[in-house]
This record gives sequence, structure tokens and C-alpha cells, in this order.
Amino acid sequence: MSTKVGVGSSKEPDPKKAASEAVKMAFEKAGIDKCDFVFLFATIGYEQEEVLKEVRMLTNGAPLSGCSGEGVITQDGPNEKLYGLSVMVLASKEIKFSNYLGRNLKESSGSAGESIGKEIKKGNIKNTVALILLPDGLTCNMKQVFAGLEGVIGTDIPFIGGTSGDNWKFTKTYQYHNDEVLTDAMSAVLISGNAKVEVGVSHGCIPIGLEKEITKAEGNRIYEIDNKPAYEVLTEYLAPGEAKDFGKAMAYFAIGEPVPEEISDVYDKYMVRACMSRDEKDSSVTIPTEMPTGTKMQLMRRDAESLIKRAKEAAEQIKQKLGGKKPKFVLHFDCAGRGKILFGSEEKAKKPVDAMQETLGKDIPWAGLFTFGEISPVKNKNYLHNYTAVLCVIY
Repeated sequence: MSTKVGVGSSKEPDPKKAASEAVKMAFEKAGIDKCDFVFLFATIGYEQEEVLKEVRMLTNGAPLSGCSGEGVITQDGPNEKLYGLSVMVLASKEIKFSNYLGRNLKESSGSAGESIGKEIKKGNIKNTVALILLPDGLTCNMKQVFAGLEGVIGTDIPFIGGTSGDNWKFTKTYQYHNDEVLTDAMSAVLISGNAKVEVGVSHGCIPIGLEKEITKAEGNRIYEIDNKPAYEVLTEYLAPGEAKDFGKAMAYFAIGEPVPEEISDVYDKYMVRACMSRDEKDSSVTIPTEMPTGTKMQLMRRDAESLIKRAKEAAEQIKQKLGGKKPKFVLHFDCAGRGKILFGSEEKAKKPVDAMQETLGKDIPWAGLFTFGEISPVKNKNYLHNYTAVLCVIY
């Protein structure tokens, strides 16, 4: 049996109706009536447990992984409304999907990564293709996650994925693992078997102002930049009223960290870091990785035209590498800050998504979400990115 994949979506506000509509559509497009694995992505307007319960029932309890996002993405484009979900069903004798769960990211992201790594190693799975990571976007420290995973399973498996979001609330995100809806966790899927992967990553940010220095940081919290409170520095280009809305402020501005020399020939000058939370008392900000004291940085701002251009270029590079082979499916992880909050409307926000889908093929099963952080390798080393689009193409 060849690999069969289908994607369904819904904008229905009722969780049961939404799940039913999406699952039915996914099965019909795949041409199957049962599946081996399910990816589920949803926005937070739904009662999360009700959505998961219905999807699990309708897919006969097939193993499932996924998370919440600021919006969902399918072949039909993005949906950033409060109610939106997408379901990808997969049935294959060629490709295997093994899912795992890590807990308590805030307490120790490294331990969560290590626990998943041990489960993977214990399974002794051959012909690994990629490890899809879907961690909590508000509590993860991805530097520690990578260290925990790689300390057990090494660096041969590419990590690809995105951190979960919550429609710009910045309060609580959700991760799905079989029958569980969790927070402060990481859902993971190991893809293995007779398949290959190509990954593309692009961002559309430009530097503004002069280079600065992080002068006080601890873990993934930045306290001072150029000896001034961090958040004050990050919002110095905003009007006082704009700076009060943390979510909107951080949708426009980010921190640029100079890229390591070993990838400077294939990546932009800066790797972008988003601020996930701030402490109003001391104006410190939390990022989903680490930038220690003494790190040079650049204030970054997104540019819509550059974003669309680079998204298309990333898809074209993948297409060239495929050499005429048609993808089985695409997983798409796009930054929440690259959607309608940047373009002003959902219709305009379709432009970069359309550019990628038109390049690779609008008929390819395509599922993903708008995230609070994106994960992909560059030159065989795994990195966390922000304000980027990551395409994971399995063929």
C-alpha cells in the first residue's frame, strides 16, 4: 500500500462539529476509512479536551500528536480566527510515526528532552527521517531541549517543528498526545521508514538602529541591554501607547543574534529571537532559548515584501532538491508574527503561504500552524528560529 495522506479543516465554533467536519474531509481526501497516525492543530477558542476527544473517537484511537497555535494552515491557506482546526490523517506501510511526550518544560526543559531521547533510544528505530517537536511556546528553553535530546540520541536526526501558541494571549498554550491535553509539555513525533526529508527556513526581518549588547541575562531571561532595562530598549522605536501592549509590540520587533560563523554562508546575518513574556516590575523579557550576558545583538523589524520573496525562494530551493519527486505531505510551521498582524488582514496574510504552495504544489497534503517559535536544522545543526517559516517536506 502506498502512503495515503489527507488534510481536513474547519472553522465551526462547535468543537464536535469542527472535529467531525475536519476528520471527514481528511479521510475523504486521503481515500481511506482508517489511519495509522493523526496530526491535530487547533486554535484556543475551542474547549481543547472536547476537540481532542472527538478527533480520537472519529479516528478510532490512532496515535495522535499536535498542539495549539495562533492559527492553522492547510492547502486552503491560513485561518487565524479564534475557531480553527486542521487534522492530517496518515496511513502507510512505508513510513512509520512514533510519538512521545516530555513534561515540565519550565522546571527543566533539558530533562524533558532527555526523557524523550531515552524513549527513542529504547525503541531502537531504524531508518529515522526526522523528529517533529511541538513544545509549549511559553515555557520551553530550546537550548536545553536540544542539549537533552542530543545528549542521548546524538545529532544525526534533524529536529523540525514549532512551539505552540494561543492567539496572542501569551497566557497558556496546549500540547496534544494521544488522549491527553497538556500544557508546559512537548509532543514529539519520530518519522522513520522509506522516506526522505527536505527542510526550508526563511525569515523576512531587517535590522534597525545600531548593534547593542546584552549586559545582564540569566538562563533564558534578559534583564538589561546596554545597561538599560531590556523591554525599554526593545520598544524605543514605538510610541509610548504602543509599548504598553506587549503582544502587539513584540509582533513588530525582535532581537537579532549574529549567526554562528559555520552557517553564515547559507543564512542571513542574524538569527531572530522573539520575546515571549515580560516582567513589568523589572522590564526583563523571556526568550525561548538563551542569549548570555555579553552577546551582541541587533534590534530587528519585519518587512512584508522581503518575507514573501524569501518564502518563495525557500520553496524553490526545496523543489530543486526534490528533483521532480512529488512530496507525500508537508508540515508547515510559520511564525504568528508573519500573519494578519503584519499584513493587516487574513487575505493579505495568504500571500507568503500562497507563494510557497504554488511553488511546491497546491494539491499536496499540507498542514501546519502559526507558532511562537520555529525549529529546523541549518547545515545539519538544529536551531530554534523566530519570525520564520519552516517547511518540512516528506517524500
